[in-house]
Amino acid sequence: MSPRLLLAACLTAALCPAQGDFAFDKATTAPLGGQLKLDYSGAPGNQTLLFAASLNGGPTPLKLLFGGSDTRSIQVGVDLISAWVLTATTPSGAGSFLIGVPNDTALQGLPIHTQLLTGPGNPNLVDKISNDLVLVAGAHGTVDPLLAKLGDGRSPKGPGRALMSVVPIQGSAGEFLIAGGGTGNILSAQGLNTSEVFDTRTLQIRAGPNMTVARALHTTTVLSNGRVLLCGGVDALGATQNTCELYDPNTNTFTATGSMSIARAGHAAALLSDGRVLVAGGASNLSDILSAINSFLNTAEIYNPTTGTWSAANSIADKLLAPALTTLPNGRVLLSGGAKVNFIFGIPTSVTTVSNCQLFDPTSGNWSSTGAMRQHRGVHSLNTILLTDGRVLVTGGVEVNIPLLPPPTTLAGAKATAKAEFYNASSGTWTALPDLPTASTGHGAQQMPNGSVLLTGGASGAIDAAVSHDTVLEFSPATNTYVRSFKLNTARATHGVALLPDGNLVVFGGANSATATAVLDTLEMVHQ
Repeated sequence: MSPRLLLAACLTAALCPAQGDFAFDKATTAPLGGQLKLDYSGAPGNQTLLFAASLNGGPTPLKLLFGGSDTRSIQVGVDLISAWVLTATTPSGAGSFLIGVPNDTALQGLPIHTQLLTGPGNPNLVDKISNDLVLVAGAHGTVDPLLAKLGDGRSPKGPGRALMSVVPIQGSAGEFLIAGGGTGNILSAQGLNTSEVFDTRTLQIRAGPNMTVARALHTTTVLSNGRVLLCGGVDALGATQNTCELYDPNTNTFTATGSMSIARAGHAAALLSDGRVLVAGGASNLSDILSAINSFLNTAEIYNPTTGTWSAANSIADKLLAPALTTLPNGRVLLSGGAKVNFIFGIPTSVTTVSNCQLFDPTSGNWSSTGAMRQHRGVHSLNTILLTDGRVLVTGGVEVNIPLLPPPTTLAGAKATAKAEFYNASSGTWTALPDLPTASTGHGAQQMPNGSVLLTGGASGAIDAAVSHDTVLEFSPATNTYVRSFKLNTARATHGVALLPDGNLVVFGGANSATATAVLDTLEMVHQ
């Protein structure tokens, strides 16, 4: 029996009319040959529930399907109508069901449009309609390009971006904010003032509000109240700034907040356990190599979201560009690595990365020494993550050794490293891990629901002439080994990464070389 006749046969009792959609979401990935779990909530209880799927997004008028005078449409075509599934909602109107995914490679990467319908309604056969949902099935260890591109929704279509921030929007149905970024590398970035929103339900991008200023090489912190704090960075002309702003997910707007005491870019930021934000290091001028060298910072500041103001914190031990800050489970903050200028008799002689690390105690406001990394490195914030077991994993980054006499004209002495290690907060020590197969910086690092870590993309070579690569490397924290690797469709570095609620990973934009002025606008989905 066709779903149309089946639904018509089941929807016999007239109920009061209902208005408004209910929630429909992906609870798991859709592995080929496996099962996909789907959730719904806010639906009428004890009603017939129809799962509709299609390879296109319609729209399909309901009166075409069921007759009558219903003027509504669904965002699903009828090409797969024979595969539609009929079930029933729970008494509470919230529940889950499983859909088998055929082990058919022809389905790999195909966007499948789905939607739920309940009934009976009065006067129409269909009562409520859920939001539409787009699924992408795929085998484990594969990558698929998505149809959406950075810049979608703007007229004229906007550019791609690298060096952007990607953070979840609190209180949304799985949406992510993509803010700032632009072109260039750490010493030649030009920022954008635009933002975009990625919808994980539809896998589409729409234009977000403009920021108050253009930013790249900024820091982005999701506050305890759900707002997003963006600090410093460089503007559209590459000038370093001290301004900060807040994104409010409730109003979908950016507004200025208190400025830092000094302009800084290439700094690090961390959310403290009490809700404040700590920033440290960076440089106040990145217009050229010599200006950057003379403007490295050892200052730290703390933002209070209650007052919207900054206050001075105790300085760190060295003037550092591109260190990393990580808030530990015990509330202390680990400062690792960075690049510093070395002096002899007051004359700058070289720039080198450091292995030294410090701990910040938010209660006392003091910094203390902790175990040094086994590899000196900087520019590793993107590649430093807190694991669920409390360890801090650091992979790659940049190793710097640049003599300043005579003054350098290139950054040939600042190269990506293949070294990896983890920090144990309980012992205050670092443990070396096997080297990455390829030296890498600017790659994505994300711990996945199964506990493993996916390292996506990255770049090798000197940071002013680096070449991006397309490797996806899976690291197992349980065994401290790399268990497998596969490929992105496009080589990219300094891209954005988002772990979707269903457990898939999406990468956004980035650059395919350090000297690229045209950055990528493509998105890819990684099936673990």
